Amino acid sequence: MSTAQDADPAEQAVLDYQRCRWCGTPAYRRLLCPTCACSDFEAARSDGVGIVTRPPVSSIADAAVQLLEGFTVQGRVLGAVAGRVQPGSVVRLAKGPDPRVPNGEMRFRLCEGGSDAGY
Repeated sequence: MSTAQDADPAEQAVLDYQRCRWCGTPAYRRLLCPTCACSDFEAARSDGVGIVTRPPVSSIADAAVQLLEGFTVQGRVLGAVAGRVQPGSVVRLAKGPDPRVPNGEMRFRLCEGGSDAGY
């Protein structure tokens, strides 16, 4: 089983997000910081690893995923059997296009046993 540390960085999907320059709160696609309402953000990059906080209710529904950096996004968990995605499941952002998912939608894959994420 390969881990995130063993994977080729060129093969890993990453996600660009923002961090408030004033209070340090991470945010994704926001005009104002959700904590202090400042509009001064710096660019940051996430490895795309997170924990499912709200599992999908079907194979085509989105899950809520809290990323290691501290912000939450919505996306599909690909290749998961219905009911296998539970709160606390560790997922990683999937790389590359997938014809089953509309463009611009985030896609995640389950990590093996959670060891992939460093949790």
